[in-house]
Amino acid sequence: MLLKDDWQKTLADNQNSKYIQKNTTKDNDMKNQKKFNTSLIFLGVVISILVVFIIQLMRHVQSLLELDTKINLTEIVSQNKESITNRLTLNIQSVEVLASQLSDEIKYKQLLDKNLDIQEAINEFGIKTNSNNVFIANAAGTVFRKNRQPIYITGRKYFRTSMTGRSNISDQIISRLDGEDIFIISAPIMIKNNPVGSVQKILTKSEMYQMASLPLFSSNGYIYIVDEKGYVVIHTSHNNCQKKSDNYFRDLHASGNPEQTEKIRSDITAKKSGLIETTVSGVKIFSSYTPIDKARGWYLVVSVPVLTVSPN
Repeated sequence: MLLKDDWQKTLADNQNSKYIQKNTTKDNDMKNQKKFNTSLIFLGVVISILVVFIIQLMRHVQSLLELDTKINLTEIVSQNKESITNRLTLNIQSVEVLASQLSDEIKYKQLLDKNLDIQEAINEFGIKTNSNNVFIANAAGTVFRKNRQPIYITGRKYFRTSMTGRSNISDQIISRLDGEDIFIISAPIMIKNNPVGSVQKILTKSEMYQMASLPLFSSNGYIYIVDEKGYVVIHTSHNNCQKKSDNYFRDLHASGNPEQTEKIRSDITAKKSGLIETTVSGVKIFSSYTPIDKARGWYLVVSVPVLTVSPN
């Protein structure tokens, strides 16, 4: 009887032990599962932080690249502005030298003849020296030529500006001699600080193209020279030229860049330099613009595809 009781007690103890072991194993499994879940959550958080960090880093790198691109483009504009301004200056100075020489001739004649008629003297100089690309006008805007009919330039803006005592270069106009598109540099003839006539030099369209070329950049870049209202004075030839009309602002707006058009229009009206980013036919383009010092009312616009302006 005792043996039977011991056996039953042992069996009960074994069953209890198995139950406890089973519960302990279950508890351990739950703890391990919690630890695993916690590890997964921690790993997910770490990965998320890394992803956010990488995205922010990529954005920062992209921002630095774009900043470097804009700096490079600004340097390109500055270099080309200086180059074009120097070329314009040399051409304007050459006409100013002629005007100064003529002024000295008149002053010398006045020493010999106190009753000298300055306008007659200018007319005589014009008849002797006027050619197909350089001509002299008196104060009334009349250009006398040897064995030819006079030309009247009174209504020309370049002449009126010159007669205020300022050298200048005209917009593109049509020649009255041959009907070709030309540009004219005009400088006043000054006597006692008063303009008494003017000297003009004709530049052909090809000469202006050469002056406005891009000597410091590749063929992927191109420029426009526009006036304060956006009308194109001249632009370099290029395959991606978006010039559909005679107005840069109008073309830029029509290409799907209204906000950028308003910005450059506002800046140019205020005679400010600036930079805009546009997209034309799917191509991202940076354009920088600045006034041209020696050409009153002219602005240089340099446009370069973003991929072209690589960092230094």
